[in-house]
Amino acid sequence: MNDLTFKLYSPLTAELVCHDPEDWCADEVLAFDGRAIVENEAEILAQIEQEGDHLEQYLDTESDSYLAAHVKSIVVSVEKRNGSLCGCATVVVDEDLTKRGWKELKDYLSGQYSDGWGEGFEQRDIQIAEGILNVHFWQPENDAATASA
Repeated sequence: MNDLTFKLYSPLTAELVCHDPEDWCADEVLAFDGRAIVENEAEILAQIEQEGDHLEQYLDTESDSYLAAHVKSIVVSVEKRNGSLCGCATVVVDEDLTKRGWKELKDYLSGQYSDGWGEGFEQRDIQIAEGILNVHFWQPENDAATASA
C-alpha cells in the first residue's frame, strides 16, 4: 500500500510586544488571531525551521504504539486558509488510520502544541518590524485539529 499524506490544521493566535516607544502600540501587549499575522508567515516559518519541525521524533513507542507503528512523519508549518494563518501538521502514514488512530493523532498533536513542542515554540521571540511576536499553536477552546487530505 502507498503512503498517505494528510494535513491537519489548527488556529493560531499571537501576542505582539512593541519595542518602539514612538510606535502606535508602545509598551503594550496586543493579542492577534491568525488573520492579523498572515503578513508574518515568513518570519514564523523561519522560527519553526530553527526550532525543529519534525514531531514524529517525540512519539513514544510504548504509550503511542499505534501511532509509532503507522506514522512516518509529522512536519509542522503554517499555511494560509480562508484569509487566516493556521498551524499545519503534514502527516505521512503507511495506511489510513482507524477512527481510534485519528483520535490518538489529534490528541498527540494537541499535547505537542500545548505541553511539548508548542510550549517551547510560543516562548521564542519572533522579531518582526513592529516588535516581538510570540505564536501559539494550541488554543484552550479549540484543541482538536481539522483534517484535509
